[in-house]
Amino acid sequence: MKVIVSILAMEARHYPRLEAVVRETWYNLYKDKYKIFFYYGNREKNEIVDEKIYTIYDEGLYGIGYRTLEMLEILYEKFDFDYIFRTTLSSYVDMEKLTEFLTDKPKNNFYCGGFVSHDGIPFCSGSGYFLSRDLVKLILDNKHLWNHNYIDDVSLGILMRDFGIPMVEGRRQDALSNSPMPIEQFDLSQYHFRLRSADYNIDTDITNIINIHNLKLNNG
Repeated sequence: MKVIVSILAMEARHYPRLEAVVRETWYNLYKDKYKIFFYYGNREKNEIVDEKIYTIYDEGLYGIGYRTLEMLEILYEKFDFDYIFRTTLSSYVDMEKLTEFLTDKPKNNFYCGGFVSHDGIPFCSGSGYFLSRDLVKLILDNKHLWNHNYIDDVSLGILMRDFGIPMVEGRRQDALSNSPMPIEQFDLSQYHFRLRSADYNIDTDITNIINIHNLKLNNG
C-alpha cells in the first residue's frame, strides 16, 4: 500500500511560519520514508521540484481548486500510489498511524475524511481527506465539471456526489481553542490533528504542533 501526502501551502501572511514548524516536526520525521509534498501557487509554470509542487494559479481562497487539480495531475502522472492524503499546514500527521488506518481500506472509490457540510452539500473537510488513485483519475478526467464557485473541498464533494461516490468517515482530533491544548488531552491514537484555533491564533497553532510532536517522540 502506497500513500502520498500533499500539503496545501502558501507563501503569504503567517503560512511560512506554519510551514517552517511542519518541516521541523512531522515532515522531518517522515520525509525519508514517505512521499510528502507541499504545493503552492503564483508561479510562472506548473512543475515539481524536489518536495515542492508549483502551480501558476492564484493563492487566494478560490484559487485552491485550480491548484489542487494541478497537484493531483502532477502526482498522478509522475508517481505510483494507492492513495493521496491532502492536508493543510495547520495539521499534524502521524504517518505510521495513517498507514495503519489504511491497512483494511478499499483501493477503489475511497473518498474519506471528516464529515462536514455547506449549503446542504456534504463533503470531506479539506483539512485532511483521502482519495484513492482511481478517484484521482476520475477527477482529472472530469475536471471541466469542477465547480470553482465553491471552495475546493466543497467542489470536490459535489463532484464525488454527482458520480455516486460514497463518503467514508475518517478520524482526527481538533484543537479549536485560542489557547494551547493541554498536552494530556492529545489522543496519540489519531493519525490526523487539525490545529487551527478559532481566531487563527498562529502562536497557539504552532505551540500545539510542537507539543504533539514532542509528546509523540517521548512516547516512542
